[in-house]
Amino acid sequence: MKKLLATTAAFVLASAGASFAQQSVLERVLSQIDNATNLASVNGTFANIAENIGGANGAGVDGSITTTVNGVTAAVSAATQQATTGTTTASEFNLPTVDIGDLSTTALGAVNTGDITLGVNSTVDEAKTTSTQAVSSVMNQLGGSDGTGALVLNIASNMTGVNGSITTTMDDVNGALASAATTALGAVNTGTITSGVNAAVQGIVGTSGQ
Repeated sequence: MKKLLATTAAFVLASAGASFAQQSVLERVLSQIDNATNLASVNGTFANIAENIGGANGAGVDGSITTTVNGVTAAVSAATQQATTGTTTASEFNLPTVDIGDLSTTALGAVNTGDITLGVNSTVDEAKTTSTQAVSSVMNQLGGSDGTGALVLNIASNMTGVNGSITTTMDDVNGALASAATTALGAVNTGTITSGVNAAVQGIVGTSGQ
């Protein structure tokens, strides 16, 4: 029986239905196992999950930056210089100067950097006389035995909107914007799933025969 190993990064902006959106990834996976009669028995479930589930009100991740500057106020307008010749009028506005520095935003839906290291099942049989020794060792990774399996999940899942936008509006001003940078990530998974066999072999061999 092959082992079931899964490493998944999912970014979902819409759910299939209200009842589906209320379930976590682990809940949906476990329900599928219960309904799958053709699978071998699972002797271990290992889950490392970072998850963001959208709710009825949207439960969205908002890292947006909004800047609005309106330059001409009543005081500025009153200080305006005007010159009129006949039917021609010239107006000079004393516009304020606004300099905006650096704008930066980061919005993350779900981040998973965890590690899963699987152990092993092992047996050691030993026969020994005064001059002869025989040692038999059997080692199986968890879920690697015949007829059994292990479910291993390393998941980052986002099921809601992620907004990392930057909006800048300037009206009737002199100004400058130095720089604007934005990063919006729905789901990030840099985790690993590692077999623990290599780490366990040396320990078992080293203590056998003592």
